[in-house]
Amino acid sequence: MSRMRRVKTTSLNPQFLREGWTSDTRKYGVLEYIVSTVNNSNNHNWSTVETWGVEVNRTGERRFARHIRLTGSGGLEMERHLVYNYLGEIL
Repeated sequence: MSRMRRVKTTSLNPQFLREGWTSDTRKYGVLEYIVSTVNNSNNHNWSTVETWGVEVNRTGERRFARHIRLTGSGGLEMERHLVYNYLGEIL
């Protein structure tokens, strides 16, 4: 099962998913993408919640980023932060 929608950062939990965004991303919201298994036959169920938006890096450049939180069977929890560096031409 999956779902994507635009949400305000104030509605997100845990804090990891709502931190670090630019003021315009906070104003207009992030993209929230949720993916999870449904009744997995081997009982290895998992769920991810991702937030996508724009952040500013250490040198002041805007970058597209994702915050990913994975929760799985047996208490597995992981958080990852991905930042994209577009090297192509801007049209």
